[in-house]
Amino acid sequence: MSRTTKKIAAACFALALMGGFASPTPSAHAGDICYEPHCVYKTVTTWVTTRVPFQRKITLYKPCGTPYYVWKTFYKTVKVPVTHRVKVCY
Repeated sequence: MSRTTKKIAAACFALALMGGFASPTPSAHAGDICYEPHCVYKTVTTWVTTRVPFQRKITLYKPCGTPYYVWKTFYKTVKVPVTHRVKVCY
C-alpha cells in the first residue's frame, strides 16, 4: 500500500469510529451556526522612514585663502513604501 492509500484508509477508519458512516441523521442541527469565514488577502502599503547617504562636493579654504574641493557624505531621511499582504476574514 502506498502512503496516500494508508492515509485515506486511516481517515475512513477514524470516521467510522466516530459514527460518520453509521449515523442516519446528520450531525448538524437547525439551530447550529456552522460556516467558514470568507477570507481574502489584501495588499496594504505602509511607509517606513530610512536614512539614505549621499555625497556632495564642498568648497573649503586653506589658511592662505586658496579654495580646494572635498567630497563629504551627508544623510537625508526619506519615506519608503513597503507593501504587506494581510489576511482579512469576513
